[in-house]
Amino acid sequence: MTTQLPCHVPITFTDELEDVKITWIWPNWIPDQTTTILFGGGGVGKSTVACDFASRLSLNRPFPDSSNPFSTPVGTLFLTHEDRPAASYRRKIAACGPPPYLQAFASYATYFDEASDKALFEFPKHLEHGLSESLHNFQFNSPSYNPNQYPVKLVVVDPLNTFKGDKVDPNQEASIRPILESMNEFAATHDLAFLCLCHTNKNASLTALERTLGSVAINNVARSSIALHPDPENRTRRLLVLAKHNYTEEQPAIGFHLQRIPNGDYGDVAPSYEKEFHYVDPDHLFAPRKLTASATTPLECLRTILSPGPQSSHHVKTIMQERYGFSESTTSRAFRRSGFYKFKQGRIVFWSVSDTNPFLQALQSRSMECINTREPSTTPNNKK
Repeated sequence: MTTQLPCHVPITFTDELEDVKITWIWPNWIPDQTTTILFGGGGVGKSTVACDFASRLSLNRPFPDSSNPFSTPVGTLFLTHEDRPAASYRRKIAACGPPPYLQAFASYATYFDEASDKALFEFPKHLEHGLSESLHNFQFNSPSYNPNQYPVKLVVVDPLNTFKGDKVDPNQEASIRPILESMNEFAATHDLAFLCLCHTNKNASLTALERTLGSVAINNVARSSIALHPDPENRTRRLLVLAKHNYTEEQPAIGFHLQRIPNGDYGDVAPSYEKEFHYVDPDHLFAPRKLTASATTPLECLRTILSPGPQSSHHVKTIMQERYGFSESTTSRAFRRSGFYKFKQGRIVFWSVSDTNPFLQALQSRSMECINTREPSTTPNNKK
């Protein structure tokens, strides 16, 4: 059965559209009444940064760039499948400031069927009913809590992938887009913002926005996307980079270190933000291979890395992937075809351009010396 379209489709002129003022949770970074994506590799500190944001909102402290859009504290609701949120989030939030009192957790681990490996709470199926009920039951430790005075303004989804449902293909835009669009509608209706935490894939040849695990619709539908990545020049330093910004201009990256700070009975890490900010291209962090010259081959990169002297194979593979975007298999294949030298010291495998390297010669001479000074074995046949 074919549905006929109306003869006249209603149109709206631009001057008839209502002017919508953009409000912010974090000015220029996290817009209100919509969805923001925070993506990065495993272990870089996405949950820690989200807990730091929640602590700042609950204590009415400014954000790392000294901006503060609220005059009073506001609440944060964490959506997670963690069965013990106190063991992870509680420690992280406590390390970011005084004891938290304007955060709550909706742990949906009990809504997960381990036998069938299916989530019983998923977006957008249970978004309106389930999340609305969680917001209604939002309780604080403070006895003077007033939901009208301290509203919930931020909902952290950690991670987004666990709430998509088992029938949703995360790599299909037609499956992911309705979830994000329903979240945007929910955020606008309830006057709050979603901060969705996402992991990244391992394809270093993609741009930053393409590195989010799943369909590109995740970043396409979101109004803001924040990339979190280690500094290539300093692995202990983290960089927050605004990878997508629909409502503002490009912002300088914010660097920080994770410092261990004891806080009462809780000892954990908290971000220590830098005071000076610099512009960083997110593609330089996530897609170094696209930014290198087309004439650069894996063999040329290997020769550049090994030119100072022998390097451990693990170190070479790490540099090849992070700096040039070549996978471990590509690096190993290039080394086998290069004619370079490989030797072993203890359990560590070293690669070298030439066997005339002084370090390699020292190892070889030391090995020959051990062989020459070894006592001849005595067997029962040569004993008299």
